[in-house]
Amino acid sequence: MIRPSLMLAVAAVAMSGPQVTPPDARPHVLGMLSEDLYQTLDERAMEAGTTAGIAAECGTDPTPVTSAFSAILDTLTLDPADKKMLWQRYKSAQASTIAAFLQNGGAPCADARTIIVCTIHDLARPIS
Repeated sequence: MIRPSLMLAVAAVAMSGPQVTPPDARPHVLGMLSEDLYQTLDERAMEAGTTAGIAAECGTDPTPVTSAFSAILDTLTLDPADKKMLWQRYKSAQASTIAAFLQNGGAPCADARTIIVCTIHDLARPIS
């Protein structure tokens, strides 16, 4: 379940441009991962990157979020190209979040700790 404050952050990022990779733009991934697993990992990369952007914009260390995302990738047997692509999605979401907040007057820093904790818990959920 996405928290209201995270929804606001995601909405701010969404205003800065599309974040979903169209299926035809990732054909190499589909050969390595199922579409459902790809979507789940892509969503988690986006959530983690967005939260890391909030943390960075609020002067909070994003390392716990980065570590939680890294732990997901470490538990799966992924092709190095897939891992690289997911890290790029994470970094893109982080950068987009920071840019969106710079344009829109800042991040929801009052809720930053809650957003970080909730994201870490979300990232710890088993991948189905």
